[in-house]
Amino acid sequence: MKNLALILSVACAMNALADTYDEQLDYIDTSGTQWIDTGIVPVYGSTRMIAELAMLETSNVDAGLFGVMRVANKAWNMEGYWITSFSCRAKSGVFYPDWTGGEQLGPYSINYSVETRFKIESVKATAYFNGTKRGGYYDVPGGQNGYHVPDAPAEAAKLPYAANQTIYVGNVNNANGSLYSAGVRTRWYSFSVYAGDALVAHYIPAMKDGVAGFFETESEKFCPSQGKDAFVAPVRRYWKGGGETTALDDPTNWEGGIVPSADENVVIPAAKTMTTDATGVAFLNSLKQVK
Repeated sequence: MKNLALILSVACAMNALADTYDEQLDYIDTSGTQWIDTGIVPVYGSTRMIAELAMLETSNVDAGLFGVMRVANKAWNMEGYWITSFSCRAKSGVFYPDWTGGEQLGPYSINYSVETRFKIESVKATAYFNGTKRGGYYDVPGGQNGYHVPDAPAEAAKLPYAANQTIYVGNVNNANGSLYSAGVRTRWYSFSVYAGDALVAHYIPAMKDGVAGFFETESEKFCPSQGKDAFVAPVRRYWKGGGETTALDDPTNWEGGIVPSADENVVIPAAKTMTTDATGVAFLNSLKQVK
């Protein structure tokens, strides 16, 4: 399995032929050691990233979620310009969108709750967290403390990205191809990159040959983890009992001998029509059924 994941990872990075998937998943989880390299170099002013994710812990690790740093370990100022890193981090229950340029630019960070789904949209020097704006930028040189975020392309070009500075998902490219930090437990629903209004890449959770990963719909490439561990697919519990809902809490009727919890996916064959016992139906309705 590890060899297959490695082969698929290399194929994704080299734009090889991993052009299909077996099943689309609702999400994939990371334990902090899974990530992919999108191969996309961001362009200031036009690149827009949209991540849909949920944090599964409030670690005190300064953890990279997605994107790329302009200068290794720095998200702040250099040569009179704010370094607008195309990245987002999380630490101790707080999101930090680095490409806003710094706290001096206005409301910067935002708190999160574990297992709450967030849509994070980042463009230029502004980030939106479920629609709540964070960050901003100065339109003219000499903003606060003598720094400003370059707005015009000519200004942005003064601090160009190297050709290998590509966007990572699941961690942050630390401006040299290394990882910004240790990761954090995260649930990924999707990740997209736009050039202006044009969709460049859209990553959805999927399964291929028993390996969980992202499927990129524009290039039709399957991308498993390039980290040391594989992405984690949703847990599924298979019903092997009869058609009576009164037995749903009996572990012997579930494959693996475990009664599913409400946040797990359950598979009940269509042929096993459930009876209408009120208690059983209530329990059944609390579970997420998938085909």
